[in-house]
Order: sequence, then C-alpha cells, then structure tokens
Amino acid sequence: RESFRTGIVHSFTGTAEEMEELVGLGLYMGINGCGLKTEENCEVVKRIPLDRLVLETDAPWCGIRNSHASSGLVKTKFDEVKKEKFVLGKMVKDRCEAAHTLLIAEVVAGLQGKSVAEVAAATHANTMAVLLTDHSDSGREKDDTTSAGMRCEALFFSDGPGAMLNASSLET
Repeated sequence: RESFRTGIVHSFTGTAEEMEELVGLGLYMGINGCGLKTEENCEVVKRIPLDRLVLETDAPWCGIRNSHASSGLVKTKFDEVKKEKFVLGKMVKDRCEAAHTLLIAEVVAGLQGKSVAEVAAATHANTMAVLLTDHSDSGREKDDTTSAGMRCEALFFSDGPGAMLNASSLET
C-alpha cells in the first residue's frame, strides 16, 4: 500500500471480496458494460460504495448488450444505425460511445436504489478527485498522465519512483 496513493481499477469484473479488498486500499472501481454482464457482476456493483465508483465506457467496446443481466435497467435508447449506413447524429450499432456512460449510470442507479442524478454527481466527483488531482509530486511528469493512464489496467499514484503500477503488479 505504501507504493501508491490512489487509482482506478479499470473495467472491474471481480468478486465482491476482491472489490472490498481493493476499496479498502483506497482504490476506485471502474464499471462499464463488461462489469454488468452477469447477475454475479450486478450483485457486486450493488455493493460498491458510491464514493469509490467511477463510470467507464471502454469505448468502443464493453457496451451493455441486450443479453446482459443488467440490460433491463437501461432506460435510454439511442437512435442507432449499422456502421455501413452511418449517418451524422446517430450512434453506430454495437459500438460503445462516451454518451453510453449514461446507460452505465442508469444501471448503477437501478442496482443501488439511487437516482441517476445521484450516481452521476458522485461518480463525477470521484473521477475529478482521482484524475484531476495534481499528482505531480508523485515522481511522474504531469504531461504523461493521460497517455500513461490509457496504457495500463489500473492507474496508481505514489509518492516515489515507479509511481505508475500495473494492476497485475499490485501485491496487497
């Protein structure tokens, strides 16, 4: 735990026990459609503390499909077309877009018995806290935060050298 201050576990699909252990380390759980596929996934998402949750799309993958256990909680329907028939202003069918974060928020709200506004406000605050906090004293250059964060499964900020750790190298 001494090797990082905070971070996001990207595209979390683990067990409740794993979630509790990671949250206990001060990490945020990143949830997208992949983490909402099964009833087991949904049970875990119900238990994620709202102050430790961030919403993801992992665009263009990991959207919520009709076959997912969580699909019944989706309220918003986007106008979609097949990619071969692309029209400006319409979504491409089966391609996850940034706008689909709303669908993730709708599902989380339904699972946790909260309003979409409540989920959106909390997860926005969490995202701002972890990604827009100045971690420049962590031994990393400020200007590589975005590109570095997109290359690893989880992003951790530490106080010393080796500030960024891959989730697979995390030992608890």
